[in-house]
Amino acid sequence: ATAWLTDVFASERLAPAALEVIALDAMALRQSKLSETERARAILVMKSAVETLLASGRVDSSAIRVPMQMLTTGLVAEAEAATSAKASRGGPPPGVATLMRAMPEESWLDAIEPSLSARAYRAFTGVATRADEIDVALDILEQGVDKHPGEVENMAGEFLDLWVNRLRPDAGSSDNAAVRAAIFAYGGRVGIASAPLTRGRQARNLDRLNRVLDLLNQRGVDPRSVPGVVAAFQACHSRSEAYTEEDIVRILGPIEELPADTAALLAIAMQGGLSGDWRSREVQQRFGMRRNGAEIAQVVEDGYALALRLIERSLELEPDSWQHAVRKAALAYERLEHRRSQTDDELADYDLLRRESFEAFQQAAASYADAVSRGEEKPSVFVFTAWFNTAIGASNLSEVTRDNILFEGSERDEQIEKIRETILSMTPAQAEEHLGLLATALVSAIDSLNPEVKPRVVRHALRIVGDHPSAAPLRRIDALYKDLIDDEIHLRLALDGPDRVGTGDPFAVVLSLRYTNAVDRETDGFAKYLQNGVWVNMGNMGTSVNYRDRLERSINTSLSEGFEIDGIGFFDSMHPSTEVMEDGESGWQEKPLAYILLRAVDPSIERVPPVQMDLDFIDQTGPVILAIESNSPPIDAANTGPARPVGDLAIDQVLDTRNAEEEVILEIRARGRGVVGGLDELLDGVETALPGYEVADDGLQTHPINMADAAGDDDGMFSFRRRGDEDVEYAEADADGVHRQTIERSWTVRYVPTSTMSAGDFTLPVTSEEVEAEIESRYFDDMDLVVAQSPVIPLSGGNSLWTWIIVCVLLLVGVVGGFALLRRDLDPAGGGDALAGILPARSTPMGVVAALERIDAEYGASLSADRRTELRQVIARIQDRYFGPGASDVDEELDQVVRSWAKEAMPGG
Repeated sequence: ATAWLTDVFASERLAPAALEVIALDAMALRQSKLSETERARAILVMKSAVETLLASGRVDSSAIRVPMQMLTTGLVAEAEAATSAKASRGGPPPGVATLMRAMPEESWLDAIEPSLSARAYRAFTGVATRADEIDVALDILEQGVDKHPGEVENMAGEFLDLWVNRLRPDAGSSDNAAVRAAIFAYGGRVGIASAPLTRGRQARNLDRLNRVLDLLNQRGVDPRSVPGVVAAFQACHSRSEAYTEEDIVRILGPIEELPADTAALLAIAMQGGLSGDWRSREVQQRFGMRRNGAEIAQVVEDGYALALRLIERSLELEPDSWQHAVRKAALAYERLEHRRSQTDDELADYDLLRRESFEAFQQAAASYADAVSRGEEKPSVFVFTAWFNTAIGASNLSEVTRDNILFEGSERDEQIEKIRETILSMTPAQAEEHLGLLATALVSAIDSLNPEVKPRVVRHALRIVGDHPSAAPLRRIDALYKDLIDDEIHLRLALDGPDRVGTGDPFAVVLSLRYTNAVDRETDGFAKYLQNGVWVNMGNMGTSVNYRDRLERSINTSLSEGFEIDGIGFFDSMHPSTEVMEDGESGWQEKPLAYILLRAVDPSIERVPPVQMDLDFIDQTGPVILAIESNSPPIDAANTGPARPVGDLAIDQVLDTRNAEEEVILEIRARGRGVVGGLDELLDGVETALPGYEVADDGLQTHPINMADAAGDDDGMFSFRRRGDEDVEYAEADADGVHRQTIERSWTVRYVPTSTMSAGDFTLPVTSEEVEAEIESRYFDDMDLVVAQSPVIPLSGGNSLWTWIIVCVLLLVGVVGGFALLRRDLDPAGGGDALAGILPARSTPMGVVAALERIDAEYGASLSADRRTELRQVIARIQDRYFGPGASDVDEELDQVVRSWAKEAMPGG
């Protein structure tokens, strides 16, 4: 096609007409059905042919001026369309790379109208920018500025705007849907990190920006006055990278020489990063930064210092600007809160600095109100929203969390009333207008709030805007919250037993959720709050929530002050609710949540603190978390009341007398539904059970209380019941409506002999008169545990040293005659040597056992069957005595034992 057009243009007669046809075709390309790529190719062919014509010199340029204008207009229109076209998956639009080659040559642009020429330079600067050929775009921009110096500010401004759109940091973040990719592994979601904006790329971007600003400066234009310069400076940085004074000075000049607007815009940009991405470790990691907590804190501190210098520069130039004053107050307050968050100690001047910050807000708001009354300012709620946001907890409401939101009665809480008073100090018409503007702004901000703070932010907002018609959405949301918490759902904390709890002794409270039948029908139920790993839909995204762990943390947080928490037993998530009356009204259900075992540590405590629980809902603003608070039951921690109620009480005691010469051990375990009392409350006769023995000084060991969690062995993980599981039995409430859980307590009692030790019998302890319990007693008979048939256990029932001594004495008496015969009949030479070979060199337990086993193996046949059986029993007893539980040192009797058996079994005996 290019060759054919070249032949046509070779004719001076046909060239102008052919050029006019081509120009008409070029202007009609936008209406054709060709694709972007096909149109770019057609433009490229036309451009090549025209350049061939111009280079031939056969046609006077004045003769083709009109068709050249038409052709350039069509070509520029195509370039402008490509510049504004939607990108494909974040990359350049189709055909842009081809269209870059269609940029008219300098001689062509010199031959057309200057305005159209300047438009062409701007259009193809945009094409190169969209193709991510930034250095080429800067070359075209410089050419255009050289040809049209009067257009330098407009051309540079257009380039910066387009470049900022290509550089915008969040375009490459995980917030962009184009790169929001994830892989699933082992049931979890693992995000694919986006490619970070490297330091090298950031430096190149700043160098390119500096090139643009130098271009402006060389043409006599203050680059800092060009719109978009600050936005471009911001876009050159990674979202995780804070601005430094060095970069600001290199690009924009010394802070002391910055214009007021430029300094203010930089301060605003820095404030957004300081309160968000620059202090977020998650964002830092996403963009490849490896700063630790201390390094991030220092970056934020240095950033606030620099931002305050910038806004102070603006105030220096425009001291009457209430906008700058508001910004400075917000920055100062945020910096103060950041410093406070970095230390566990209270800042010495914290209260003073915070008060000065809020006074600055109030003064700026008063200055704004005066300016509005004089007609110098258009109505705006900027100062009031900034003041409100800071009082709530953060300059951006989306950054407000449960940790930093204000609490009623605090100093910050007073700011809410002062905001309303400042607005109402304006004329009635102005006050009405500003209340409406503020209500509209706050309604728009609700969707961006964290779910857990929505109810309280709405409540504080209504304290300012009140019954203004524009606040109707806020009132509707607040009414929904109040209806649920006040009229539909209650959290109940009930004492199990009398309110005289004393100190040191355990008592229990039952946490339960009460709700109306209507709420039960309209929600998914409340079983999930006793489960972990529940997959829920929070707005437009799903997430796994550990509800049970969340509730446990809340219980610990609420009850840890003034109490020791011995255990928290959660009920089964599928435990059915029961019909109850609530404040005299029917139609309520109660679901038990947790059985909590406490000990008061301060006798002055008069109440159990209320417990807070989070409930998740979806309203018209999206997900919301409602925090409901329980009642606070009164208690008397100075006095101890009667025994606490307990059912199905069972006591098991195990006696071990096998090491009686040193100690006797009694293991006691009590298990029941409810609070199991102390050992002295349960059993009588523990200390006097064994005559001649006493409980050692440290002989009573109380083990930690064990709670048998009714949630079972699923560790609270989300589960569902299969059909047929409805026959699962759940413990019912008692006559007072109290749901209890099983508690187990255990003790170890060690008895040691006294100086007047006797071999008396062990009398098993019995339940106290007021205690109803099943009791089972067992004791060790050798290695076997046997059930005690009598309340008295003979001390000989064990395998003690005294038993062994008695056995040894009897054995010695039995063999004394045989020993005499053995000494008489044995050959003095041979027999003595044989006996010496059998006897151990030292009478150690191991040596004695080895000798007896050798006697049994080599000479046992000479014994009667009964005596050989008795020999083996002696071996077993010695092994148990010295190598079993409770083994002790060597005894002198062992030598006599082995000698007596050797002489009886060996020849001549």
